[in-house]
Amino acid sequence: MASHTCWIGGAYRDPLGKDGETYTLCHTLWWALTIGLAIAPAAGFITASIYMWLMVPLKWLMVPKMSQEKMQNGGLWLAWRRHAFKCLMAGPFQTIVWQFTSTEVFNAWLRALGSKVGRQCWLSEMFKCSEFELYEVEDTASVCSMVAVYGATSGLTARVKLGEACDVTNDCTLMAGTTVGKNACLGVFTYGAPGQSFEDYSITLGGFKLRSGGSAADIEAGLTSGKFENAASRLLPMWQYAIYNVLYIIGANCIFTLTSFMMTVPGAVLGFYAFFHYGYFLGAAFSPAVIVGSWVIFVAYLALLKKLVMADSGGQHAIFKSFGAGRWQMLCINAHIYADFNGFKGSLLYNWYLRAMGTKVGNDVFCLGGVVAEYEQVSIDDGAVIADGAFLLTHTVEARHVKIRPIRIGKQCTVGALSAVLPDAAMEDGSTLQEMSLVMKGETVPRGASWAGVPASPALPGIKYSL
Repeated sequence: MASHTCWIGGAYRDPLGKDGETYTLCHTLWWALTIGLAIAPAAGFITASIYMWLMVPLKWLMVPKMSQEKMQNGGLWLAWRRHAFKCLMAGPFQTIVWQFTSTEVFNAWLRALGSKVGRQCWLSEMFKCSEFELYEVEDTASVCSMVAVYGATSGLTARVKLGEACDVTNDCTLMAGTTVGKNACLGVFTYGAPGQSFEDYSITLGGFKLRSGGSAADIEAGLTSGKFENAASRLLPMWQYAIYNVLYIIGANCIFTLTSFMMTVPGAVLGFYAFFHYGYFLGAAFSPAVIVGSWVIFVAYLALLKKLVMADSGGQHAIFKSFGAGRWQMLCINAHIYADFNGFKGSLLYNWYLRAMGTKVGNDVFCLGGVVAEYEQVSIDDGAVIADGAFLLTHTVEARHVKIRPIRIGKQCTVGALSAVLPDAAMEDGSTLQEMSLVMKGETVPRGASWAGVPASPALPGIKYSL
């Protein structure tokens, strides 16, 4: 009787009314599912933390300390173990450590895996590495998100070393034997070839050196004037560093747990309500309304969270010395949790989401790319196209500071696939940034122009051949 009534008419259609068997059964199930979903994020955090530290002995069992001899003679068995460990790290595990990145807990975890990590390093999320014992980071170095380190290849096995107070920004790849010097800066999309060395105090972007290391006199003058910082001047008192870590971990885990909760519970509650009050068949008919309703609730939550945590992210925020950098980091990682609504990209729903978060989005905008956490710093005018994999990066991490500046994309502009636009840059109406290109900070792509390359510059006209 109860099963038949739940399928056809819902609990309230039970002939026995609210005191009937169906009503009691359905509402018991409704409350059980709701409470289960409510505690799931907290249970997931505890389980994830345990899993995170279990990876330490698993690493040493599966992928022991690598050497050139082992890489050459390890055969398929070693290759399989390395691949299996990478899958464990890159699959469900990837999001687990994000709640601890840029804190001393994450640094301690890397040390347990074999890395040499100095004092007060700022190491961000989406980091890829499997040969952790070949990874060395000196004091106060900064590493941004989506950096990949490969210490062992078939041709070379050597330590990847990041020097004191250096900055490695987004989407850099460092191969075996790469050395980054003191206070050196690797810009977005920089590739460190096997055995390559980046000079102290140099700036490199892609394959171009924007600033050489300079003479000893130049470096000494930079340190004296404050243009360059050494590790000693960057280090915070231990009590201040400890307070920052505690407050950040508490805040980050509260926000990430709440976001996970809001991703599932509103939709589940609405869905259960429809099923148990109108029957499973009629309740299924309400599914589109339930999906849209839960999406609206979640977007409203994200917009409110953005305003409460960091309504205006513009300016300069010192890492570890101000909570501005910490709040910005939380919002960046929080967007990764729900994958920045990848499933809605290219639709009006995604444009509405961007507007709710503070982005100025014109009419007929087609956006497959991404805006990071500083939504209010981005303006996209009518008819612009942001292609797949492109992103508008309104922040950089330099000299121990997060610097956030606006970006403007003009009318009828096109940002090509896998390209990036850096802070304080602009694309005038009708301009085009070709695929896998990078617009530098402060630059402007002129009206109707087409730029390409890393860093981007005016593209050469196509050459036509004829017989």
